[in-house]
Amino acid sequence: MAEQVVVLVTESQWSDAVAGELADIAGQRYKLQYHDEQKYEYTEIVPTGETY
Repeated sequence: MAEQVVVLVTESQWSDAVAGELADIAGQRYKLQYHDEQKYEYTEIVPTGETY
C-alpha cells in the first residue's frame, strides 16, 4: 500500500458523496488556485483548512 495517495478532482466532481467516501482516509484538503498575472502565470497550492 502507498503511504500517500493524491486525488485530484474538479469543483464539479467534488460532491458530498465524494467527501463522505474520503472522510475516513484523507488527511488534508488543498485547492489549486490559478493566477494569470500580466508578466507570468502560476498555480498556487492553498490549504483549505479542512481536515478529515
